[in-house]
Amino acid sequence: MKVFFILAAVTLLVRLPFFFPDVIDPDESTYILMGQDVLDGNLPYVKLWAFMPPLSIYCFTATIIAFGKSIPGIRLGGALFMLLAAWFVYLSGQKLKNSRTGAIAAFLLILYSTISLSGGGTTSETLAIAPLTGALFLFLKEKFRTRDFFFAGLLISCACLIRLNLIYFALVSVPFVLCGRFIKTNTSMLNGAAAYAAGGIAPVVFFFLPYLYTGNTELIVTTLYRAPLSYSVSQLGAYQALYTYLGRFSDFKYLSQNVFLAAFFVFGLTHLALSWRNFPDVTRHRLSILLFFLAATGLSILRTGQAYEHYLVQVFPFIALIAAFAYDHLRSFRIGVLVAVSAALLLVTPVSAVLDAYRPVASRAIAGESLTFGPAYELNEYLKAENSGNAPVYFMEGHIVHWLQNTKPLAAIATHPSNIGREYLVKAFHGPSATVESELAEILAREPAFIVKPVDVRYLKPHPAALELLTAKLFSDYELVRIIDDLMVYKHS
Repeated sequence: MKVFFILAAVTLLVRLPFFFPDVIDPDESTYILMGQDVLDGNLPYVKLWAFMPPLSIYCFTATIIAFGKSIPGIRLGGALFMLLAAWFVYLSGQKLKNSRTGAIAAFLLILYSTISLSGGGTTSETLAIAPLTGALFLFLKEKFRTRDFFFAGLLISCACLIRLNLIYFALVSVPFVLCGRFIKTNTSMLNGAAAYAAGGIAPVVFFFLPYLYTGNTELIVTTLYRAPLSYSVSQLGAYQALYTYLGRFSDFKYLSQNVFLAAFFVFGLTHLALSWRNFPDVTRHRLSILLFFLAATGLSILRTGQAYEHYLVQVFPFIALIAAFAYDHLRSFRIGVLVAVSAALLLVTPVSAVLDAYRPVASRAIAGESLTFGPAYELNEYLKAENSGNAPVYFMEGHIVHWLQNTKPLAAIATHPSNIGREYLVKAFHGPSATVESELAEILAREPAFIVKPVDVRYLKPHPAALELLTAKLFSDYELVRIIDDLMVYKHS
């Protein structure tokens, strides 16, 4: 257990400075609102809506229960999920090669996933890699029994119910599990298939039954099927997504942060290819499982429909294991200087990024100021003073303030403000006749006491009629009363 406590200390040390900013990723704010809505007694999606899988929402609900209603508490919950994933990675590395490989991989996962875009926040990717890496560790067992098939299906299903794109992983895992793993099991294929299916179906049934009981089956089908499908087909194809991800290496900041991890990952793949025949059978078998997890998760990311950087956190555990495998191989050459330099190169960029995140926190601590900071906190204090009666506010950004003020969004689809600018989601939720402009008009017709918008409402740019409607409404009925960072606060005149 000593390694676990060391990993816990490293996780806390690395992620601590990210506890205090108000918003790291707007998706996190949406999850918080929906998690709180469950605590308020509602089923997910009934009062507030975003096409986010149910288990991810319940994870935020559990975090609020455990650590209270605070943003640092939410980030602490994310740190615990990261710790769990790092522990499973350590155990997997131990199975693949040795404890040193596992420890290196776990440290790399903690460091590099945290410094990736949005990585310091509590995102669905951070949550999903815990059951995903748990499934990897389970697959690396010497012998698979019927109950192992069940728990494997359960873990992969839970990962899918946190990140919907991992459904592709689940689909391709079926032939892999029932054929690849069958070689190492002492149960029948039929029993294994039944147990794996039961484990996979059980969480789905558990989350679906309340909607069946309350007559909300259409809502859950829209949320978990129609809306994600509309999102996926309206975005990038798999090849375009791959091209976009590869293109990120042309960005100097991204390249400088990840180049050494990428280099060791490529070196690791090369080492595996060249040395494959020399590995014992059990090592080849386990490495094939690791490579499957890497490929299947990568496919799931490419099939998401977008190419956001934080999606890659899902594949970091497997990249870290292969990079650690390569680094440990360097030690066999007994070239101390090369090993030391390699370690320094792997650590320099993530450690530098973490130190940068500590600077504003340290300066605030020295000045005796609150460690929590950001425009959302300032906006919250302003609205407390100017809107003490909690009259309706339309947040086109900064919607985490709803949580800080115990209020709700004006429309279900505006739980994540940018969803209103995605016409395919508006149509999936309200029907084919709905448009961005009609949805915005309905919200503005409620005459919110305040409208909070960014300087540039990017998600309305593809919809000039909606943007014109907003501009006209602000000009005729509102006055600009405050600018907080990038947030413009308009008050109804």
